[in-house]
Amino acid sequence: MEVAENRDQIGPYAETLEFCIRNRYSPREFVERCEAEGITMTEVELHQELYRHLQKLDNDNKNGVWARIIKNAFAPLFIGKVDYVAGNPPWVNWFNLPERYRQSTAPLWQRYDLFRQKGYKAKLGGACDDVSILMTYVAHDSYLPEGGKLGFVITQSVFKTVGGGEGFRTFTYESQGRKWFVNPLVVHDLSALQPFEGATNRTAVFICAKGGTRFVYPVPYIVWNNELKGRISQNLPLSRVASRTSRKAIAAEPVQSRNSTSPWLTGPKKALPGLRKVLGQSRYKANLGCHTWLNGVYWIRVLGALPNGGAFD
Repeated sequence: MEVAENRDQIGPYAETLEFCIRNRYSPREFVERCEAEGITMTEVELHQELYRHLQKLDNDNKNGVWARIIKNAFAPLFIGKVDYVAGNPPWVNWFNLPERYRQSTAPLWQRYDLFRQKGYKAKLGGACDDVSILMTYVAHDSYLPEGGKLGFVITQSVFKTVGGGEGFRTFTYESQGRKWFVNPLVVHDLSALQPFEGATNRTAVFICAKGGTRFVYPVPYIVWNNELKGRISQNLPLSRVASRTSRKAIAAEPVQSRNSTSPWLTGPKKALPGLRKVLGQSRYKANLGCHTWLNGVYWIRVLGALPNGGAFD
């Protein structure tokens, strides 16, 4: 804690850790170098214990970036606020997260009011919420000043899914005694392009700003389409991608006018009022049915038994 709570020390501390591990310093030499770098230490044995642990990982060839992971974990302390944030957070669905990770991040989901499912549905991960929405809110809160902008590559389903994404679509949270708004500036829908090689998913780029007042719908919504045959390589420069694609500018707003967290209705801006008039209650009820979520398990049909008690399929 004596270094983690000090933005002037956590960066140099992590860099010294990495330097000493790489150059085979002893735990005592590590402490001496920290002191020479002006890093305050009172709990010397704790620092040496950490260093010995990293030494063991290094000796076992267990990846040499542990010091950088420590530095990244406390990045908000020494990076401070920035005008722009850009990134591609991990896309992992709630029901695919390890149980310990769910439990450790639960306070953050609650803090930003992102997980809206209750009871049985919550236990089953019924909302299908994605960890990328949590990353979006945390980065927005931690790194942006008022007026700052964030651009993330996230799953397009957070704008269109019933249940999942409800918390995300509030676009607001409280922090440091003040209410902040995640104001959408534009969404680029790349679902038709399938931009990630070897993956079939619904991709979107979400651009938003940090403000003290709520935005007004509709939100500009840009749909990208491939105009040529074949998949577009993810290594092409933007200019080449632009020449092979068309971009249709439409608009998005909640499908239920009285529920701002409902899934988005998208279409030409002038057509949205007309589309809303034909909306009604569907006579059909969708059900998922039997699903194990075990994508790596194959269903087989037993064709017969073998003398040794085995089976063939």
